[in-house]
Amino acid sequence: MTTPQIPVVFILALMLLMATAVRGQDFAGGGARERSPFTDIVFDGDRAQVLVGDRWFEWVGINNIDYETILAEARRRDQRDPRRRIAEDLVSILAGLGIEPNEAVRRELRTLDEQRTLVMPHVPMTRENRSLVVENRRERQAREAHALLERRASTRVDVELVFDELIANVRMHHAYADLKGLDLIDASKEEIDRIGTNPTLGEAVLAAQRFIARLGDGHASIDDWLEFAPHGRLDALFQHAKGGVVAFRRDPREATGELLDPDHPYVSSMDGVPIERWIEAASAYVTDGSPALVRRRSAGLLRYVNLIRDELDLPHDPTVDLRLRNADGSSTADLQITVTDRRGSYGVWPRSESRVLDSGIGYIRLDRMHRAGPELEAIERDLKAMADAPGLIIDVRGNGGGSRDAITRLVPWLLDAEADANGQQPARVINTARALLSVRDDPDAPNGHLANRRAFPASWNGWSPAERDAIDGFSTNFQPQWEPPHGRFSGPHYTVVSRKPGDPIYTGPVVVLMDEGCFSATDILLGALKGLPRVTLMGMPSSGGSARSRGHDIDSLGATVKLASMVSYMPDGRLYDGNGIQPDVLVPIEPFDLIGETDTQLDAAIEHLLAAAGQ
Repeated sequence: MTTPQIPVVFILALMLLMATAVRGQDFAGGGARERSPFTDIVFDGDRAQVLVGDRWFEWVGINNIDYETILAEARRRDQRDPRRRIAEDLVSILAGLGIEPNEAVRRELRTLDEQRTLVMPHVPMTRENRSLVVENRRERQAREAHALLERRASTRVDVELVFDELIANVRMHHAYADLKGLDLIDASKEEIDRIGTNPTLGEAVLAAQRFIARLGDGHASIDDWLEFAPHGRLDALFQHAKGGVVAFRRDPREATGELLDPDHPYVSSMDGVPIERWIEAASAYVTDGSPALVRRRSAGLLRYVNLIRDELDLPHDPTVDLRLRNADGSSTADLQITVTDRRGSYGVWPRSESRVLDSGIGYIRLDRMHRAGPELEAIERDLKAMADAPGLIIDVRGNGGGSRDAITRLVPWLLDAEADANGQQPARVINTARALLSVRDDPDAPNGHLANRRAFPASWNGWSPAERDAIDGFSTNFQPQWEPPHGRFSGPHYTVVSRKPGDPIYTGPVVVLMDEGCFSATDILLGALKGLPRVTLMGMPSSGGSARSRGHDIDSLGATVKLASMVSYMPDGRLYDGNGIQPDVLVPIEPFDLIGETDTQLDAAIEHLLAAAGQ
């Protein structure tokens, strides 16, 4: 008997709610200019209530701008979620209304009984307040999402129908469907044998994620699958460092964190099971990608302790027993921590800002790949201000990607300064990709199929002469690691960066700090910079991923699967997925780097640049 399907509209609405609730980077610092005069905001229709001390008030206005006007501006910017814009981007909204708030603002409130209006003329606008607003909002939404999921997760689904849909979508829509040589039917049968033919929705979602993880696409997943993980999380984080897996905590509002045991930072075992087995069990849910990606994501999943306990056939005890050790294993300590519903947040790390260091070296922090706009323009201004620095550090550690705008705007700063004998400025092919075509696509479209990735066919009429020459020279010697199936993909598309006459340039030595948190568009940036004569990549390998991911509804699951729609290559012909970018100088992190008390990689970068400058 086929079980009733869960309404897709309901699940999609739920996923939108959860997506807002779980996007860690959105609540861990935000834009550098964003601040708030409140510590919490809740919304009731077109009204907003704010927390002042321990009392709630209705928000009337700010700096003589009434709340209704602020709401209208937020809707203009984001029709889907104006409340989130108000909570997170108040400074930007006020700027859109012609007001640049100072460090303090005039706040107008009304008591909830509507009997008294309060005017507070000098209320501080702080980043700390903004972090509290966003975190409180996230916690509320997470509770609401979990309450809905509790009622739905036990619904029974027809798992054979689920996997029929998954396999059909992978075969039709996944650019890397054949990359691993995976027998999709056999892989689906393994999951069905594990959970049975009439599982709960939660069991089916987790099985679908394990199936998708085997395809080797770093972007592929079942949307919000972790919301279906068994209850039971740890208010602790786990990450590889030099010497082993480290257990620690971070607060998104603080610049530093804490090790669970500073004298014994490394985890030897959990619940009596070696940490290596925990990592291996967690990898069942992680894309079969590069070693860096598997290391990073598998360790990160350990905080979902009961999910991994199920993989290890361990009971869901209310506490977890950790055995910790020092660097050489000569000393150990036992620690018991409580299993909760609160999960620790990695947040944006390291928490630092662009500046000139005490050594005189310029430091540019790029914690996400910005679209063209104020934040990217601010980075360019910082670069101009550092033009005479004896060395430059570009820190992209933990940068999980975003827009390619940052690549085409920033990489030309570091290309060779001189034009060739014909007056052509330097140009460099940094990415080659081929799009998976649908039956509706014109394979000979003049602008190609990857304009949203700033990639175009060689025949595109927008190339400059220097860019055409770069493509001609590049394509002559290009040897791809893997050829996608014939007849289903476009021809090669190229992303090229080039200098134009008068473009600014930095001519000194450059170190780019990278780690396993670098992914997607950040991989493309690292690939663009690797091999430039004045640039040294330093740190740990990137995770590797370039996909132009697209969502496809799995109606029988009431969820969406994200799948790569292009095959993407590094300049040397290797795929980004499964490889990632290797640093020129390998510098592992130390345990205390994870909590901000030290920064081994930054120290190594400074030492390298000072040596290059003869200091």
